[in-house]
Order: sequence, then C-alpha cells, then structure tokens
Amino acid sequence: MTAEDITKHIRRNDDVYRPRKVNALTIRQSVIANLLKRGKDLRVVQVFAGHKNPSATEKYKQAQLEELKAAVQRHHPLR
Repeated sequence: MTAEDITKHIRRNDDVYRPRKVNALTIRQSVIANLLKRGKDLRVVQVFAGHKNPSATEKYKQAQLEELKAAVQRHHPLR
C-alpha cells in the first residue's frame, strides 16, 4: 500500500478516525512505537522501518506515563 492509498482510505472512513488527526505518517509512527512498546528487538524494528541508524528508531521509544507517575510517587521526597 502506498501513502496515497492509505490517505484515500482514511478520507473514505473519516468518521471512524475523528477527532484524531490520522495520516500515513502518523500510522507509520504508531506502528514503530507499538512494536518497541511490545518489546520487539530494536534492530528488527530498525530494519522494518528502513532506518539506517539505530538512533532514528530509538526516538520512537516512549516512556509509559503511568510508570513515570508511579516512580514519582515512590521516590518524591514530599509524600
């Protein structure tokens, strides 16, 4: 599927995706981020995404907000 095909599909089904702003790039970014979140090997995701450098793929790693909140609650000096 090309980016253009994906865009056509999104436009045809706009009511499904509303209010999110969805396009081929955001879908690509989401797929890469979700693969990393599920624990897939960075090198495998790098090749899948077509990145030359691992640092380009590492940028898609996302810290879990709930885990960060829990860490702050555990370690904050003013509990």
